[in-house]
Amino acid sequence: EQLKKQEEEYRLLVENQTDMVVKVDVDGKFEYVSPSYCKKFGLSEESLLGNSFMPLVHEDDREATAREMEKLFEPPHVAYVEQRAMCDGGWRWLAWVDTAVLDDNGKVISIIGNGRDITELKLAQEAELENHTRLMGILNNSPSIIYLKDLHGKYLLINKTCEKLFKATTEEVIGKTD
Repeated sequence: EQLKKQEEEYRLLVENQTDMVVKVDVDGKFEYVSPSYCKKFGLSEESLLGNSFMPLVHEDDREATAREMEKLFEPPHVAYVEQRAMCDGGWRWLAWVDTAVLDDNGKVISIIGNGRDITELKLAQEAELENHTRLMGILNNSPSIIYLKDLHGKYLLINKTCEKLFKATTEEVIGKTD
């Protein structure tokens, strides 16, 4: 009776979390997919079980994903992967923390993956990079001497005009004081 109650509580926890949970065998074939995973991909549990996850991964991310997952076969048997995947509604960025399940002899017998959608974070990072690139383009094309220092007097940023004045590269100046 108590075991049945614990199993029901565990099932409710897994089935109602927003993070995606999967279990794959050592060949990357699904043994378990959480309801949140099925919902994210717009696929049924039946259509996923026994099939490889790799075809869902963006072609450009498959090699890096496979390389990162090789870490699961060496201590500490953990891997972190950011990859694009074809989800319901299009390509999304997913971040996965994968942990190997070991048998009594220390051999990997399956892999548990916990994933979440990080698309908005990736888009914000890309926008920040574009803004930084645009700002540096403006600063570096200015004839004015432009620099930024922290409260301790360390240079955080200098433009090309400063480089010419200091007769030093940005890399040589950043982090230094006068």
